Amino acid sequence: MHTVAREGAGFTRFDPTPHRSKELFETVFTCQQDCLLVLDDETLNIVKCNPATKKIFDYSCEDLVGQPFGVLHGDERPSQERGRIIMSSVREQGFCYFPELWMRRRDGTLFPCEYTVTPLRDERRMSLGWLVVVRDITERVRNQTTLTDYAENIKRFAYSICHDLKNSTIALRWFADHLADRSGHLLDEQGQTCCRRIRTASDEIMFFIENLNTYISTRECVLNIDEVDLGEIFQTVKDHFSQTAQTRGVKLSTPECSVSLRADRMSLIRALRNLTENALKHGGDGLKEISLSYVKSDEFHIISVKDDGEGLKGEDREIFELFKRGPGSKGIPGAGLGLGIVKEIAAHHGGSISIGPGPLTEFLLSISREL
Repeated sequence: MHTVAREGAGFTRFDPTPHRSKELFETVFTCQQDCLLVLDDETLNIVKCNPATKKIFDYSCEDLVGQPFGVLHGDERPSQERGRIIMSSVREQGFCYFPELWMRRRDGTLFPCEYTVTPLRDERRMSLGWLVVVRDITERVRNQTTLTDYAENIKRFAYSICHDLKNSTIALRWFADHLADRSGHLLDEQGQTCCRRIRTASDEIMFFIENLNTYISTRECVLNIDEVDLGEIFQTVKDHFSQTAQTRGVKLSTPECSVSLRADRMSLIRALRNLTENALKHGGDGLKEISLSYVKSDEFHIISVKDDGEGLKGEDREIFELFKRGPGSKGIPGAGLGLGIVKEIAAHHGGSISIGPGPLTEFLLSISREL
């Protein structure tokens, strides 16, 4: 049965018969800007190539036909070994994809490529050979290297700025303390107020610098993934805030938990500390309880940090973005980096951080079970 498209208004008749399919293949094969090679089914020798091969490898089709495909590879891997890799991948997923592999031009220079190998079959599913699609990714790799260099320069710049700001802030705080201690009796009320404000501003700058350093190191750190006892993690976080919570009359509860999971211990503690501290900071006068709990899904370990404080406003739903602080944060010390650090830690663990659906303020930290 033939399929016919409506003629007129830019439409033409379409006839999907076998000879038309072959003609279409030849057209695509010739016009494709990536290198296309057809390999013999058994020997993997090159039997056909398209014009783009000349542009990429500087070999003409006449030069390559009859040559083993390995002549274009930059490594010394034996053809039989490469063939086994290809066959194994084709059996599993129907094709073989190499995301980055070094190949060799005619003059011997090596350059990065990505290429796909897929079997060619006739209408009876009989093997006709192999189709190889090779793409030169030199420009992509160069751009990636440039971006990596830029990122490294920005990181060094950020560390340098943090270091210089920290030294200046320490000096500023020292001068304010020195002035208050040595000459405080000579200062009027306005002078005393200025000293206090300088101290407060110095503390806020130092807090921001420390959080910025933590955020940068969190993004760059290599995780030390190991088996950790979640009950011990909960107890560590509880011990850290027990005095503050008791002073404010807040109940800090953690479950009896014997769960073992794979994670970076210090990163997980830092994330839960940030979430607990966030609850203490923003819970308001009505805050009475902060609870940590755990649930497991098929894919993730999910840790909840919930409080009965003032709750999140609609505008607060974007607080995981850097330096983003909700309207309820006005007047509360902070750098807008705490939840951003939690977000990075979650991402490093193959998970995420989200806000729970209930009326109470709840943060859900998920960690992949496949680490």
